[in-house]
Amino acid sequence: HELALQLMAATDLRATIAALEVAMRSGFNADQAVLVIFGDPRAFDDIDGGRFFRVIEKTDEALSPFRTFFGSKSARCGQIRDAQRHFLFQETADEIGSAALVPLTDGEDIGFLAIGSADANRFHPGMSIDFLTRLGDLVASALKRY
Repeated sequence: HELALQLMAATDLRATIAALEVAMRSGFNADQAVLVIFGDPRAFDDIDGGRFFRVIEKTDEALSPFRTFFGSKSARCGQIRDAQRHFLFQETADEIGSAALVPLTDGEDIGFLAIGSADANRFHPGMSIDFLTRLGDLVASALKRY
């Protein structure tokens, strides 16, 4: 509920990204989180999201380890492949024991949110993805405004 209010109060893309990053780190206790948006990186040059925010063309080969995930259109939890972990978490990749990958779609593929944990058991394939699905819908709706 708090995240929804913060995202609704955001007046531009930069504020939306900042609100989401704070929520991931504080409200969700994510050890690492990355928001990946599909698009032309040059169009987002004015936004410095640090390690949290990345823009990449959906056809970029760097995304090839995620093709199965993209095809499923649903959140995934558990240990992720090394190539995925290194793409997302870069220099801190070895610290990530498990992750949740959340697609962001709202009529079209917007991108995805990755939430990483040092705890190998925090995110696992047997856990419910209902909350993550709702989170993805909320974030996608907030991002779609811009």
